[in-house]
Amino acid sequence: MTDIRVRDLDELRARLAQDVPMLKAKVDKALPYAAAKTTIVMKGRVPVAFGELHDSIHVAGNSAIADAPHAAAVEVGSRPHLPPLEPLIAWVKRRGMQGLGAGPNTWMKGRKRDVRHARVIAGRLQELANARGGTANEVDDPVKIARQIQFAIGKRGTKPSWFARGSLPKIKDILREVVGQALRGNP
Repeated sequence: MTDIRVRDLDELRARLAQDVPMLKAKVDKALPYAAAKTTIVMKGRVPVAFGELHDSIHVAGNSAIADAPHAAAVEVGSRPHLPPLEPLIAWVKRRGMQGLGAGPNTWMKGRKRDVRHARVIAGRLQELANARGGTANEVDDPVKIARQIQFAIGKRGTKPSWFARGSLPKIKDILREVVGQALRGNP
């Protein structure tokens, strides 16, 4: 940055009146790019069940937005409540298949929480099968596990994931880089 010297307060006011709108325009032009980079960071931290929350993260104006209906509950957790059973059954089936398979899907790479859930669910499905003396899962095993999860959420609520809050240090770096480049006149 260039040093600018002014003789008095009136000259400073005039200089600010001239420079601030130009600087604001540069920053405003850079913010959608910063928001786009922010969505990448947030998508890398969000827990993935079926992808609705991941896919809901997008740029709106100059902001990164996660607008899935359950985004806030995933971010900050929830109080005890009785969630609908059908989505839990679908989640158990998906996680159980991932945990029983050869390994986590490629989208789970680096997502320790999702991999842990898959392994726990697969283990619980196997426990139910072993309790019957067999190795095959019955059709209602995922329902049993989903009801247990539903009961636990009804008793304790859900833990926060902090996918947005946890992204803030990287977002700060993105803003520093993008806004700094814009103010220096770099695209």
